[in-house]
Amino acid sequence: WAGNLGLPFTHIASCGQDGKVIVWQQKCDGEKWESQVIQTTDKPQWRVSWSEMGNILAVSGAGNEASVWRQTQKGVWKKMSNLVPPEST
Repeated sequence: WAGNLGLPFTHIASCGQDGKVIVWQQKCDGEKWESQVIQTTDKPQWRVSWSEMGNILAVSGAGNEASVWRQTQKGVWKKMSNLVPPEST
């Protein structure tokens, strides 16, 4: 669950072995949950973690890779950063 400090909606993020990261949003209590796939990779995604404000999402997965996502004012999720380990020599 994302923090909800003053936001007019609730977010949940999920990830899995299929490589998808999904953000779920409910605009008001009792309304239908809507989903948006924000990332699809060929590697499993293992963990999602929200910022305190609920507008930044960190994702980590196989291959020691991580990404950071931010929701724009229009509700679109944009990748801010992609962290990959240096290639071994």
